Amino acid sequence: MPISNYGLELAGFSKLSDNECVSGRFHALHIYEVVGAILDVSALAPVSASIDDIHYQVSIGSDINEISRNLAGYDLVENQNAWQREHNCAPPYLIVHLGATKVHNAFGCYVKEQGKEIITQNRFAAAKEELKEQGKTVLPRLLSAFSAIFSTAKCPISFKHVDHEVFGKTDDGKCIYDLRFLFSGAATISSSIKAEDLQSRISQSIDLIGKMNMKSARFYHLGLGEDDSLKKFLFFFLAIEIQTHSVFKNIAHEDGLSALLTPPKRAINSTKALFKVRNDYMKSLHDRFVWCVLCVWKDLTDLDVETFTELRRVRDDIAHGSISIPPKGAVANVQDLATKLQLSYV
Repeated sequence: MPISNYGLELAGFSKLSDNECVSGRFHALHIYEVVGAILDVSALAPVSASIDDIHYQVSIGSDINEISRNLAGYDLVENQNAWQREHNCAPPYLIVHLGATKVHNAFGCYVKEQGKEIITQNRFAAAKEELKEQGKTVLPRLLSAFSAIFSTAKCPISFKHVDHEVFGKTDDGKCIYDLRFLFSGAATISSSIKAEDLQSRISQSIDLIGKMNMKSARFYHLGLGEDDSLKKFLFFFLAIEIQTHSVFKNIAHEDGLSALLTPPKRAINSTKALFKVRNDYMKSLHDRFVWCVLCVWKDLTDLDVETFTELRRVRDDIAHGSISIPPKGAVANVQDLATKLQLSYV
């Protein structure tokens, strides 16, 4: 039940006149626990980049307030230890900063001013929606890239969303707080990453983001965040399938043939033309996957093709109703293969 106007007044809010407004540009901070890593830095300098013309900043460290000061200019929490107990999480943290939005106004609303802070009651839905749309574009690819670059078979690292802060800034530097959303996180045993290695991985991740297939990365991201084994398997397999068809579509097939075979000079054009005709019939996912391995995915081997063949069989068994749960090891194998394809642009 929404709080009444009387309740707001009892809480110290006062109503602006119809001609008065609170005005500002809004930002979002997405806070992730870096599960599986120990860092030797309190906060790296923010790195700025763009995805589809949407600007964002990112930083990693063990001190959440130092990171948020660098990104947003204020301390995110009053007491980091208490905040960590509340959210069941532990450092280090990755924070993604989105915004600023266009200017948003709230006329005649109830406000409560506390020094440099202005508190409003759910009056900036349009600003939040703008940031939500930015997040839909940026976060799946960013987290997919970071997860692929940071994680290895010996040191699996993941990013768990533990908090989400939306705030506005007025022209005179005051912060607007309209609502806050909280999420839960988890901790695990970790291994150490040195500052220089961390900076290198961040640079590699941001470089990878601009090269990734957006649709494939979206399903990869869904797989990373899914706990149900069936859904997790299908999300990662879809990432593989979309990636395969996309890469196959952009291969210069005649050049690929030339790299694998050396046709006689007397019939080079005829050989390429013959292969082009055959290529028109290469429509099965398996054939296209193998051809991508031969022409583009140079780090993949026969073993990866065998793994894909088995994963495709599992996918078909699920689709035909023969099984309802992926067999043991299939989820880990499909995630590993999907990760290799995401990293194919590195």
